[in-house]
Amino acid sequence: MFSVPLKECHSTNSQEFSDALSEWLDRDNDSQISNTPPISLSLKTVKNLRTLSIPSNPSPTCLKYKSDLHKYHACLLSLESTGFPTTSSSTGGTYKLSLKWGCAFEKGNKSARSDVRYERICVLFNAASAESYTAAMEERDTESGLKRACHSFQLSAGMFSTILTLTSGNGLPGTTSDLSPSGLALCRDLMLAQAQSCVYEKAVGSRKGNKEQNKGVKPSVLSKIAKAAAEFYEQALKMCKSSTLSRKLDPTWSHNLQSQSLSFNAAANYWESVNVKIAAMEKGAGYGEEIARLEQAENFAEQAVMFGAKSNIDTTSTSNLLSIVKERKEEAENDNRTIYLEPVPNGNALTQIKGATLVKPLPLPSTLTTLPPSTPPLFPGLLPKLARGSLSRYNTTIAENINEAKERIAKADKNQGRA
Repeated sequence: MFSVPLKECHSTNSQEFSDALSEWLDRDNDSQISNTPPISLSLKTVKNLRTLSIPSNPSPTCLKYKSDLHKYHACLLSLESTGFPTTSSSTGGTYKLSLKWGCAFEKGNKSARSDVRYERICVLFNAASAESYTAAMEERDTESGLKRACHSFQLSAGMFSTILTLTSGNGLPGTTSDLSPSGLALCRDLMLAQAQSCVYEKAVGSRKGNKEQNKGVKPSVLSKIAKAAAEFYEQALKMCKSSTLSRKLDPTWSHNLQSQSLSFNAAANYWESVNVKIAAMEKGAGYGEEIARLEQAENFAEQAVMFGAKSNIDTTSTSNLLSIVKERKEEAENDNRTIYLEPVPNGNALTQIKGATLVKPLPLPSTLTTLPPSTPPLFPGLLPKLARGSLSRYNTTIAENINEAKERIAKADKNQGRA
C-alpha cells in the first residue's frame, strides 16, 4: 500500500505568525485589542498549537502528531469563522504574514501566501497524509486490520476531497502542484483505490478454507469489486499523467499505479472466468468464454508484473495469481480441446465487467472541526469586521428610531397641553 508524502512547512517561527495575527487584529478593530487578556491568551494558544503541528522531523505514524494536526486545523477553522483573512488579497499590503510550505511531490519547490485558509489547507493535507500512513501500516492479515485500513483510507480521501472543495475545484493559483486539481484528485483517487482493494482482500478472505463454490463472496461479486479497484487506480493514473504532474512526479508513481490497475483487472477477469465456468457447468455451454477470460487475466497479470519490476514494488500476489491463471487456462484449454470443442471468443468481444464501488470519501471527523473541551474558547466576543459593521448599523438604526419616537411623543404631549 502507498502513502502520500507530507508537505514541509518552511515558516516555522510561530511567534511571527502570532505577531502577524496581532497586527491584523489591531488594524481591523482600530484599537490595541491584541493586548487585552482574553485575546492575548487566544493568540498564545494559537502559537502553541501551531508549534506542535509543525515539528522539525514529523513522524506521520505518530498518534500525537496526528492529534496535534487535528487540533491546529480546528483552531484555524475557528480563526476563519472569527473573521481572520481567508484570501491573500484580503490581508492588505501592510499585513506582515508569509506562510511558506513545500510541495509534497517536489522537494525544493515552495509556495508562500498570507492567509489563514492556505495554512489550513496545508495542515489538512498533512492530516490526510498522516492518515494514509496509518492505513498503509495496518496489519491487513486480519479482518479487523483490513477494516481499520479501509476506514483510514476513506478518511484520507475525504480530507483530500475537502481540500478540492475549499479551492473551488480550481486549485490555488501560484501554489505547488500537490494543491492543483490534478494533484488533489490523484491523492483522493489513490486513497479510494486502496480502500477498495481492502474490501477486495476481505471478500477474497471469505472464501479461504471453503472448498465449496457457494461459500463466501461469489466470484461474480469478487470480479466487480476488483474491477472497481482497477478503475480507481486508472483514474489516479490519469491524473498522474496530466500536464500538471507528468514532469513533476517521479516515474515510479505511474509505474506503481499502472501495475496496480493491471493487477486488479487481472483479478477481475480471473474471477469472472470462475463465474463463467460455474454457469457453463449448469448450462452445458460457455467453456470458450472461460478460456477467453483467463487469457485476458494472464495478459493483464504479466503486464502488472512487468510494470511492478520497473518500480521495485512487491508483485508476489500478482505473480501468484498469474501462476493460478496459467494453470487454470491450461486445464480449460485441454478440456475444451478434448471434450467441449467450443470456439474461444476474441477478448474484444467479451462483455465489459462493471465495477461495484463499495467505498467513498468520508466526512471530516469532529477532531478536525472542533477543539477539545480542554482548550479555552478562542477570541471570545470577537466579531468579524463585517458583522461588527452590521451590528453598528443596527444599533444606529435602533437609536434613530427611538429618538424619532421620543420626538413624536413629545410633540403629541405638547399638542395635547395646548388643547
